[in-house]
Amino acid sequence: MDSPSRPTDAQRWLRFKNVGSAPIPPFAVIGPQHSPSETIDAVESSGDSDFALRLGRPFAATMNDPDAAIYFLNGPQEVRPKQHGRCTQTGMMQALIGYDEAHEPAWGDRLSIDTSPASTPFYLVPGEGGFKFVDFDGCPRTTYHDQHRTGLRFRIGWVVTTSQSTALDGVIIKDSAALTTLPPGGILASGGSYRDTPDLVPLGASQRLPYSIETADLKSRGFHRIHTPGHYLLSFTARIRSTDSIINTSIPSTLGLTCRTNRVGNTDVFKTVDQVETLAAAGELDEENADTIFHKLRVSAEDQPADTNVVEGETIEQHRHWQTVSGSTVLSLSEGELLFVYNPTLYELEVSSVSGTLVLLSGSGRGGGTSAAASSSDSSPSESPALSAIDSRVTSVEVNIAAIETMASAQAASISSHTTSIAAHAAAISSVEADVAEQAARIISLETFETSAAAAIAANSTDIDALQTFQAAASADLAANAAAVDSLETFQTTTEATLAGAIADDTYQTAAGDAITTASGLVTGFTPGPVSLPSTAGTSQYFLQSNGLGQTTWAKAVHANWTESSGHLVPDTNNTRDIGTSSTKPRDLHLARNASIDGSLTVGGLNVIPYTASIALVASMNAGNIADLEANFAAAIADDTYTTSGGDEIAVANGLITGFTAGSGGSSLVPHHVGHRLTPSSTESYVTDDDTGNTVLYLLPLRDNLARLYTGSSWDLVAIPSLSFDVSTDSDIDSSAIAASSAYDAFIDYNDGSPQLAVKKWTSSGFGSSTRATALVRQDGVLVLSGAADHLYVGSFKTNSSTQIDLSAGKLGIWNYYNQMLHRLSVFDDTHHSYNGPYRAWNNNSSLRVEFILGQKQNLVVMGNFAAWDSSPNHGGVQLDATTGTPLETIENRDNAYYRNGLTCMAQPAAGNHFLQCVEGTESGGNVDFYEARLDFGILA
Repeated sequence: MDSPSRPTDAQRWLRFKNVGSAPIPPFAVIGPQHSPSETIDAVESSGDSDFALRLGRPFAATMNDPDAAIYFLNGPQEVRPKQHGRCTQTGMMQALIGYDEAHEPAWGDRLSIDTSPASTPFYLVPGEGGFKFVDFDGCPRTTYHDQHRTGLRFRIGWVVTTSQSTALDGVIIKDSAALTTLPPGGILASGGSYRDTPDLVPLGASQRLPYSIETADLKSRGFHRIHTPGHYLLSFTARIRSTDSIINTSIPSTLGLTCRTNRVGNTDVFKTVDQVETLAAAGELDEENADTIFHKLRVSAEDQPADTNVVEGETIEQHRHWQTVSGSTVLSLSEGELLFVYNPTLYELEVSSVSGTLVLLSGSGRGGGTSAAASSSDSSPSESPALSAIDSRVTSVEVNIAAIETMASAQAASISSHTTSIAAHAAAISSVEADVAEQAARIISLETFETSAAAAIAANSTDIDALQTFQAAASADLAANAAAVDSLETFQTTTEATLAGAIADDTYQTAAGDAITTASGLVTGFTPGPVSLPSTAGTSQYFLQSNGLGQTTWAKAVHANWTESSGHLVPDTNNTRDIGTSSTKPRDLHLARNASIDGSLTVGGLNVIPYTASIALVASMNAGNIADLEANFAAAIADDTYTTSGGDEIAVANGLITGFTAGSGGSSLVPHHVGHRLTPSSTESYVTDDDTGNTVLYLLPLRDNLARLYTGSSWDLVAIPSLSFDVSTDSDIDSSAIAASSAYDAFIDYNDGSPQLAVKKWTSSGFGSSTRATALVRQDGVLVLSGAADHLYVGSFKTNSSTQIDLSAGKLGIWNYYNQMLHRLSVFDDTHHSYNGPYRAWNNNSSLRVEFILGQKQNLVVMGNFAAWDSSPNHGGVQLDATTGTPLETIENRDNAYYRNGLTCMAQPAAGNHFLQCVEGTESGGNVDFYEARLDFGILA
């Protein structure tokens, strides 16, 4: 095995984002994530240069590429969903490896992605894959374990890819701030004058190629030639807009850039550069019918208005909108293909800020060209043909060097001119920088003030709102009463002057002993006199009351024999104090709750005695035999505790029920009950619209979430929020996978108090010939599975040819035993046709039928209508589980005229799978014109 010590095998750590739903363990194997279109969307960008691989759990089961070429190995840190990390796929790498103890990998053993589980794991396992094992020495320990693969041991080990000789190859599209104009069909050129157009800079194997005029010509025309075949990671970004400002409003539906190669479809045919340029200019590069080698870059949804954008010193007029276009993908490219970017639209585009990369993925090279395989040590350097080729190559290089020197001289003059321009701009920039720094300091100060002010306003927003409301109300009141205020102020001034002249400054004594001091006609002081109370002093049980005339007396609040305790009125001794007397009584007694009376109750109206905990026995007014009635009850039912057949205990005393205790298995007095329905919906227990192609059967509450289940010895009322059964993954009672086109019974399995949905397959599911494998029996009158009474029967269902469940107007695939609702079955055909003969399917179309499954025998009222015309007697009708023979019911036409008549009949199909078929037939006399057939009725299911 090759040693990973060459410079081309040195590790390259790449930035990636975990776009999966599971955390990525340290040293885990990861891969690109698929988009809904089943293409690999390998790269995302948060800017023009911030790119990251989109990686997550590998999809080995759907990949045909070598695993070492398309997968990467995570670094030593766990990476959670939506977080970024570093990964590699070059050099000697550390990887998470799983194996059983009997098959520990040895040096040189092959390792592979594990494709056996439904969800590809994050570790490598022994197998013929794209990795080779080196050793475990020097690797860190891991605590990783797989709960689904408990027999495996997990360790971190050194690995290398099986194709270590693959070299780096690709091209960099250098960022350009220049403004490039592309006509419709124009190809993005490269390598022009300084900062004029983007530049294609080869890297790796392409960079090491000797200079040639052909390569320089391709580059200047915007083409890059692929030298090493394999899988390449392409990322690209640019800013575009139309020279017509009106067109810019159509972004992104109208404008964009396209990246593709010169390959024709999936063939090995390649267009020449001249042919590509001609087709592009004519708008004849087929975009819609191109194969997967053609990759059209996405247009982002971000519209970037640029009122005053400056590009190359040019100020663009207002209302010109730029749009960022970017894209990334993994390409499978062959040697000799030419990669280019062009304008596929019908509008002239302005392009700026172009950048991108095309990099060969490590381990994906397939040889050929100038890849590392071409420089393998297996070739002999002494072979004369090789020397001749080298001599020829040297001569070609010498010629090309002369051409380069000529071009360099021309470029030097251009560079000198641009250097002078740069120096002038540098001086201008230097003078502006001081102004920018000063303004930046002011902006920071203003931002600090703005932040503190905003915080203060936010903290006092409630008080500010209240003050503003008060201010508005006060202003309104002042405005409304301005005249009155002015009048009061005038009155106050006049009154003060009058009082000042009429009342001398002094202290006056009132009759009650109060002292009032006046000065300048105004009261300036007040001293209250002594307070006089009634002569009899009160205690804590007296209060001072007024007679309304200014006179007060003490009154008793509560009698000394009664006190207040926690809000309750309580006498001082038990069974001593009365409320009212025989001659002086309160009027009404209003109680919100119960009255507890230890002695006798004498009622002048109705007499009421207790009968049970919730029922009162009422005797008529002035009934004198209440005691006799109570005695009769006590004599009729002896005081005892009675036990029902279900284990419930009822206690009786004095002829009254005084207690009830349910049995251990739930009360037998509770009637049988199931509040659920079988349904194909996860949210609706009663589905009225077509719902086909379902893979999950649900049991959802309709009336409530209670179901009475047999535990094996007694009945128990159990609360069940919902249950489900996945026909694509779950097994039936016999541990078999669910079969297509088959009938099943559905049960609630008590399962030791943890109910689950279980199904049992029928022996046969033919129309009219369905039979159960295991019969249904009755436990205490309730249908259960024979031999398993803890399996409560709730309904039946039938799968279609794709092992799915259908519920539609044409197919009733679910039948409920409990909580049946009306389901509509209908079919219609108005194809005009002629026929003469015995009964057959309508228009010889055996699909003009409705199909349904019944878990129990059921009466059906079938309705429909038929239309025909001719002189010969003819019939339209409906047949059960057959397309020939005498129908259940027919409509007969013998009137030599067009007719449309309705049909109603009764069908009594047994439990099983059935269909009702529209049929037609004649008696004699030639062809009959048939026009219309319809079945439309409801079935309880």
